[in-house]
Amino acid sequence: MTAAPPTLELRGVEVSHGRRRVLHALSLDVRPGELLVVVGPSGSGKTTMLRAAAGLEPVDAGRVLLDGDDITDLPPGRRDLAMVFADLALLPHLDVAANIAFGELARGARRREVRGRVKEVAAAFGIADLLKRRVTRLSGGEQQRVALARAALRRPAAHLLDEPLSHLDPVLREEARSQVQVLRSRVGAPVVLVTHDPHEALAMADRVAVLREGRIVQVGTPEQVYETPADTFVARFVGPLPMNLLARDDGHVGIRPEHVRLGDDLDARVERVEHAGTEAVVHTVTERGPVVLRLPWGERPAVGDDVRLGWAPAHLHAFDRDGRRLAR
Repeated sequence: MTAAPPTLELRGVEVSHGRRRVLHALSLDVRPGELLVVVGPSGSGKTTMLRAAAGLEPVDAGRVLLDGDDITDLPPGRRDLAMVFADLALLPHLDVAANIAFGELARGARRREVRGRVKEVAAAFGIADLLKRRVTRLSGGEQQRVALARAALRRPAAHLLDEPLSHLDPVLREEARSQVQVLRSRVGAPVVLVTHDPHEALAMADRVAVLREGRIVQVGTPEQVYETPADTFVARFVGPLPMNLLARDDGHVGIRPEHVRLGDDLDARVERVEHAGTEAVVHTVTERGPVVLRLPWGERPAVGDDVRLGWAPAHLHAFDRDGRRLAR
């Protein structure tokens, strides 16, 4: 019988760099077999969180648990966690096969056994024909596959991916997302991926955790985080376009650009129109602040036009003066 995939938990983890607190009592659980994507702007503590989990960063307080066992004080090599770094950390003097096998051989695995597993995992990631090629002769997308194949070969209790797609161009990033899913399906272990790209988080995750200034702001499914943001930061940060926020006496009312239409609720003037395939992204100014809307390209107004905007009340979000979501 196959053992159930483990869980990874961070409980009240705090990390400081000198006098600056980077992580503030951060608690997060990664469920068996799930892909949890942690998203946040640069400097929010994403990489520090992964390094603390992996044992590469000392913690000032809190605990790291793997399947219920406290691993906080274990060195990185004894934590059974595999980390894929943003720079991929490939060895330029070795070929693809040697890069994939390097970690397992260094841990004492038998070369014959590893050789067979390398071929298997390379086939899964679509790089079987590249095994004898030096990694310096690979494209960025191919190098990313090598790094993920190396991680999959190890079969750790959990994978930690530090923005592994950030160095790829948009076309390759779309392809690379499917490779992360290959990694998850092969190992069955929890995967934590951090990114600064909210679109990437919504597209890939089973659950999304939003990190801001070293604190978890919200955790939920992509639908929950997008449709019911916990505060105005999440509302503005998560999504293809920021949520519009209209000032009122006791806080803000939010409305997603795709839910704004030409109507009769608010006077506006068109400042800018952007082409977005079959749609237009229309930027307007109103007495209650800027409002962006998405319209079919053929229905777009012209720059300088005076228009009226409208929306269905069911699509409105209410936030208090501190930016916290209010129940409807």
